[in-house]
Amino acid sequence: MTPDNIINGFKATGLFPLNSEAIHESAFAPSLPSQRDMKRSILNNSPTPNTQDQVLPDYDTHLSSDEDDMTLAVIAHRTKKNSNHLSPDIDKNVLNTSFKEMLPTPLNPTKTVAIRRKALNYKAQQVTKDLFNSVKSHSSPRSPYPSTSKQSAKKQAATESWFCVACQSDDQKDMGMCVNCNTWYHEECVGLEEDDTENFECC
Repeated sequence: MTPDNIINGFKATGLFPLNSEAIHESAFAPSLPSQRDMKRSILNNSPTPNTQDQVLPDYDTHLSSDEDDMTLAVIAHRTKKNSNHLSPDIDKNVLNTSFKEMLPTPLNPTKTVAIRRKALNYKAQQVTKDLFNSVKSHSSPRSPYPSTSKQSAKKQAATESWFCVACQSDDQKDMGMCVNCNTWYHEECVGLEEDDTENFECC
């Protein structure tokens, strides 16, 4: 469906632009009933009997005036019966009460808003302390004897040893560790290069 078809449909029905005379009033009028007799028209149109043609029974669509009077009397009688069941006090009360009093609107409970805590760092400031206090740093207990700077220098020297077993020197060069015996060697002493990615074995 194209936009032109849609626009033309609105124009033809008079919806847009508004045209109240686009569809004539005769289109909204009820259809006229046929005045011909059904039996005679069927007999005149088909002189030979045919199995496909069905003769419709002749129903009188209009009720007689006696039947109309009878139905009106029955309806009036029923309404009188229904009105007799209610007492006059109830009728007056029903007429005097408003619709809001008859069906009151239930009061819905108001929702309580839970108070939210502020974010830990809602101002986006630089954090300088532990906000959660969940992980406590365990410091080693102080010894009664203060450590000297010489002792700490010896400890660092022991941990940062560059001693090579092959050349028996303590030079700071690239080192490689043997997988089998866990001893350290200078890479140039053993013949290792930077491209070697395999595990080194001295034995």
